[in-house]
Amino acid sequence: MAKPRGPEGHPAAMMAGMSLMKYWPLAGLQVRTPQLELRIPGLEDLGALAGLAAEGVHDPAVQPFTAEWTDAEPDERAQRVLRWHWRCWADWQVDTWTLNLVVLQDGELVGISRSVRGTSRSAPR
Repeated sequence: MAKPRGPEGHPAAMMAGMSLMKYWPLAGLQVRTPQLELRIPGLEDLGALAGLAAEGVHDPAVQPFTAEWTDAEPDERAQRVLRWHWRCWADWQVDTWTLNLVVLQDGELVGISRSVRGTSRSAPR
């Protein structure tokens, strides 16, 4: 029988998060200041990010990114956000990784941080 599911904060969701952190400790990564919180996005966060992307990220006359992921219809932009985060999670290795954090201000999701990448070649020798 499937376990009950619910929104974040629901006991079933909290238990799922605890077991996830047992096998993927990165899921619990958080950095907090009095004004901001940076954390690994949960599924609800990714849904909110996808919604923000669908609404538009920047002035269409200006392309601020080297990868033109925003040059797409709203649903495609949203899906690209999801695929990017899922790809980074799936490709995570000890010696090569990409860290993406959501940014919350006063508990409200306002965006994502710049991606931070690392490889074993980055380590001092």
